[in-house]
Amino acid sequence: MTIELKDEEAFSKEEFKVLVVDGQPVMEITNVNWVSGIRPFHELEWSTNLLLNETVSLLKRAYLLTETRYNLNDPKFPSSKMNPYITLSENSLVDDAIEIPGQIFFSRKPEQWVGIEDVTISLTTPFYRLTLAVSPDKLDLEMTCKLKAGQKGIVDGATMVQMLVYANVPDIAAKIIKHTLQQPAQQSELEGIMAGLLSGYKIPEQIKENEKIKKNFL
Repeated sequence: MTIELKDEEAFSKEEFKVLVVDGQPVMEITNVNWVSGIRPFHELEWSTNLLLNETVSLLKRAYLLTETRYNLNDPKFPSSKMNPYITLSENSLVDDAIEIPGQIFFSRKPEQWVGIEDVTISLTTPFYRLTLAVSPDKLDLEMTCKLKAGQKGIVDGATMVQMLVYANVPDIAAKIIKHTLQQPAQQSELEGIMAGLLSGYKIPEQIKENEKIKKNFL
């Protein structure tokens, strides 16, 4: 198995790369550092195939790992919302998203929160935002960006993943990718690639890690 990062196209203000596994492109990566007033970040996008319970389980594990590994109140990452929260939206542009604190969301069954027309579900932290979404072919992309008639949303599972990363957290990024990528990939190799991509960002202050949570994620 070979994993490598290839340049797709480069401009003066933005950079595109592709993650390739065994010769097959599996992820698009954009370095977003040119938007005025917005902190730089890397945007990662790839395909997946997760049922609703698998999607929520992944978000919960990422939430717990982030909360127990890093100081969410690290002053290097100023934010009006330091505590991780979940958003659900019936619009792929997230214009009508509702926000639910992570601790509250994960205390109930996902069916109590997720509506049949919700097309995205996201976990937002001070260091990254992880979004899982339905297949674009289910959406009316030309008009409302909502579901086409007769289609079901995220309740039927997620097929797309987007991760916006603002901090040097290659370990968490690699774990999320490994557990959602449809092609097998080694954790150590993914983490090495993420470490190179995210090396320009600040490292969040670490706290004593909960080994039980760490093992449950692996």
